[in-house]
Amino acid sequence: MKLCTLSAAPVMSSKKPDTTTIPIVDLGQLGLGVAGGLSEDELQRVAKELGAALTGVGFVYLKNHGIPSQQLAVLRMAYYPTVPSTVPPNTIRCAAHTDCGTITLLFQDDMGGLQVRDVEGRWVDATPIPGTIVVNAGDLLQFWTGGKYVATEHRVIIPEEEVRRQSPRQSIAFFVQPNAETLVRPLDGSNTYQPITAKQHRLNRIRMIYT
Repeated sequence: MKLCTLSAAPVMSSKKPDTTTIPIVDLGQLGLGVAGGLSEDELQRVAKELGAALTGVGFVYLKNHGIPSQQLAVLRMAYYPTVPSTVPPNTIRCAAHTDCGTITLLFQDDMGGLQVRDVEGRWVDATPIPGTIVVNAGDLLQFWTGGKYVATEHRVIIPEEEVRRQSPRQSIAFFVQPNAETLVRPLDGSNTYQPITAKQHRLNRIRMIYT
């Protein structure tokens, strides 16, 4: 495959998509990052550029995106295949854990399955509410606030509705985190938690999970 650079002008071609190139969209040319944010017209141009690029090979390189190289934030799109009918409802899909960043934004479907542990140790269903986003606190927010905001322990089960429908699922989660070398320490000046960089905390969590 070869690379090509897309112009700043909207792509409105009716030609068959080119599936032999990997497009490069230069967001700098499209006005991204200009003081005051993007206008409606500029947002439309960005959307058209990305849409045109993705109709070809299926993915695209973003140039001058403005995202720091040490950024640890992650946008995760999770696809869950259809669960076999032999799987009993309430089977654990994802074991209990806390997220290692500051906050997590979860866009879920209407079937549910997410549960959070309350202050008394009980598991409570985070029942989907149309038009809402689930927000939960992570480890680094707990560290920064000296424990004022506690990281949300949560897990995912396979609900009865999912087994009944026999259909695949998809969810989107945005894990908000500071830059890798950001030093996190309690903002109240206490020694409740020892200072640690965002990168080191993530590495510690990975070692804990996989060793």
